[in-house]
Amino acid sequence: MSLARLAFPPATLYARIFGTSTGRGVASMILGMAAFVVNDTLTKIASESVPLGQLIATRNIFATVLILGLIWMSGQAGHLRRTVDRAVVTRSSFDIVATFLFLIALFNMPIGNVMAINMATPLAMTAAAAILLKSPVGWRRWSAVLAGFGGILLIVQPSGEGFNAYAL
Repeated sequence: MSLARLAFPPATLYARIFGTSTGRGVASMILGMAAFVVNDTLTKIASESVPLGQLIATRNIFATVLILGLIWMSGQAGHLRRTVDRAVVTRSSFDIVATFLFLIALFNMPIGNVMAINMATPLAMTAAAAILLKSPVGWRRWSAVLAGFGGILLIVQPSGEGFNAYAL
């Protein structure tokens, strides 16, 4: 194998590691969710002795290295120019604020409650889109949203006394 081939592995390497099609999606979601849980747990533990700014910087450095590695492995490095698009920069700015607020909540609430809120976000977005934007949501999707909320509460079992102003 040539050095050039090692420096820029083809997307087939990514497919070889994570599978193809549906299998790749499932593997990516499982790995991603596991990484979030480990990251949030370690951040919660570290928050007892490390200042907020240092935690955010360290977390972001590790996340950037990981994401750049995945971009390189997937063969998408040539598309990085698209990240300077105005919409991407705007969304990234909102994501920075959301991450900061999430970390503040994580430092000041039980981790189970923070995880319950975090996992409920896509379900709440579906409900909000239906109510506020009048997006069509049938009875099946509403049933899935309700079942999802119930499942999150069963798995995480958040406590009522742990919810406070930081939950917002």
